[in-house]
Order: sequence, then C-alpha cells, then structure tokens
Amino acid sequence: MHEGVTLSEPMEIAVLGQPRDAELIWEYPRETPHGDQVDVIESIDVAGTRIARHRVYWGWVGFRTLVAAMKRAESAA
Repeated sequence: MHEGVTLSEPMEIAVLGQPRDAELIWEYPRETPHGDQVDVIESIDVAGTRIARHRVYWGWVGFRTLVAAMKRAESAA
C-alpha cells in the first residue's frame, strides 16, 4: 500500500466539469489537502436508468497499490 493511503479513509473527489449527455466523469486526485490517496479517474456511461459502461483509469499510485495487493494475495494462496 502507498505510504499514507489506506482503504478505510474517505476519498476526496474532484469533479471534472458538468455531466454531458449520459456520461459522468470524475477524478480522485492523488494530492489532497489531507495527504495522498489512490489516484483514480472513473467514467460512467448511463443509458436510461442503467449503467451501460463503467471504466476506471488508475494512476501510478493506484497501479502500484493494485500490484502490491495482487502480490500479497498470491503469497497468501
């Protein structure tokens, strides 16, 4: 896990503009006033009342966190 980042901490969210059409995009920035957190961008396409597509883009801190978690899971298996 990245130093200073825990999964139980609430995340700060930065909205990347207003939703347009049926697409929502927002960012969880790495640097926040309260310290670093996992850096992620999420994109959701909405069709009617359903999520048509959900994409998550990981930054380097988030990617390293995922790799470390996968290695721990493999070691525990």
